[in-house]
Amino acid sequence: MLLADLQSVLAPETVLGWAKRVSVPTLVIHGDDDRISPLTRAQSLARDTAGELVVLEGAGHIPLARDPVRVNLLIREFADKLAATPARPTRLAPDARRRRTGSLSDRRLQRRDDRADCPVPAGP
Repeated sequence: MLLADLQSVLAPETVLGWAKRVSVPTLVIHGDDDRISPLTRAQSLARDTAGELVVLEGAGHIPLARDPVRVNLLIREFADKLAATPARPTRLAPDARRRRTGSLSDRRLQRRDDRADCPVPAGP
């Protein structure tokens, strides 16, 4: 959330390295009247994370605190867009694929039956 603000206290290369490791969709919101953190920081953060930049006209520093309704609507819109995007299927290794059928209780009964079929080792 405040990765752009870290650029004022950390080396820009450090922040750039962190930003490039972001692998999830990112929304960067910045006010065009921010006198503490320049717009160029938000622009570089959006570029380095391959994120989406929204510049709020007339907003200052920390737009979430100054205009929470507008920011929350932007976040909701961003999340709704992500929800509309079909998720990529998880790939499993061939040996990890196992077809599951029936209800959970059916699977539990099957496991219990499977254990009953296992030979019990003879005692000492």
